[in-house]
Amino acid sequence: MFNIEHKDAQIKHDGAKFYIVPGTDSKGASIDLSNYPVVFVTWYGAAAYCNWLSRKAGLQPVYTKDLNSYHMDFFLDERVGSIEGYRLGLAVEWRYAARGGAQGRPTRFAGSDNGLEIGWFSENTRNTSGTSRLYNPSRDDWSGTMPVGKKLPNELGIYDMQGNVAEYLHDRSFRGDSYSSGVSMISLDYFSNAHPNNDNNITGFRIFRTAIGTPTLPSSQLSPSGVKPNDLSTSTSSFKASPNYRFVPLTGLVNLRAIVRSPDKFIIAGNGAIPYTSKDGLTWSVGPKVPVLHVTDLAWGNGIYVATGDGGGLAVSRDGITWIAQNSGSRNHLASALWTGSQFIVTGQNGTILASQNGTNWITIPSGVSSHVMDIAQTKEGGTLVAVTYDGSALVSQSGASWRRISIGIGSGT
Repeated sequence: MFNIEHKDAQIKHDGAKFYIVPGTDSKGASIDLSNYPVVFVTWYGAAAYCNWLSRKAGLQPVYTKDLNSYHMDFFLDERVGSIEGYRLGLAVEWRYAARGGAQGRPTRFAGSDNGLEIGWFSENTRNTSGTSRLYNPSRDDWSGTMPVGKKLPNELGIYDMQGNVAEYLHDRSFRGDSYSSGVSMISLDYFSNAHPNNDNNITGFRIFRTAIGTPTLPSSQLSPSGVKPNDLSTSTSSFKASPNYRFVPLTGLVNLRAIVRSPDKFIIAGNGAIPYTSKDGLTWSVGPKVPVLHVTDLAWGNGIYVATGDGGGLAVSRDGITWIAQNSGSRNHLASALWTGSQFIVTGQNGTILASQNGTNWITIPSGVSSHVMDIAQTKEGGTLVAVTYDGSALVSQSGASWRRISIGIGSGT
């Protein structure tokens, strides 16, 4: 998990319990590392720790395990609002927290325009007293991690969102830079992909947890800089509901993933494929189950509702209440649906693109890619279609019948 066999690991096991190994700083003085961020941890180790912490708290673990690998949930962002267990953060959550929330000032770094005020970088850790001895000893250029919470927090009261250690995210990228980064070269938007088996002395992780109901954790109790060896606290932020919104409790719904609006109603659905309908968004009625495994998206056009599902599932309805299963011709998980003004376009895993004018007869459209086609949008009805893929590219089409791949210039999984 934390690779306790590594010679520089901060955590060891004596056969009965784990303990923290004292360290030596760049000046040769003995230091207690219990308030330093964990390093030499793999993505799998971070996922395992999240699961352990969830079980300890009586919560459902987020990550599933097959042999020695913890599986990443590709649809976590779609059902994150109903997940209670501890987990690694989504990229959008990390950026929100780093920028100081919805009202955060547009600063260059996480809470300041001066990076050295908010984080530990190569400029302020090199040969500094209290720095753990981790970096470049051959050049007599000692740098390393520093105790957490010693710099200024951002506007959400969160410390060390940048510097000290880079942080694994759920999509197996990492963000936040580290003590080995030069402050002049970094930005809040920088990220890099990480192999889940890699461990090193500049990467750790920060725990996230969805705020179910009313958050109670004040910002003063937030974990300052990722996970420390002796710290079981979480680093979340409290999201306050807008006074223009009302919370409408619904029973029987599991992991909402889709919503559609037609001229006379809203329909919502998700895992379990039980739809709810509403005319005003306040009063909801439960309908019969949609005949798919899970509803992944909903679309409406030409008087027809279309629901997509896992495993190639498709269903149509004229009233949003009674649904009829359709043969999509695909066994790939479907991810999104759109009415273009003349036809429905559905996308999914392994480059899947399907088209139908009536929701009943579906044809497969060659996409030219093998990556998952995650979502689709249109400039206007009858206009240009753009789909995004998991490998970090876009597909563009004028008619939906032929698609052209365009590189966006971002990494896979983004």
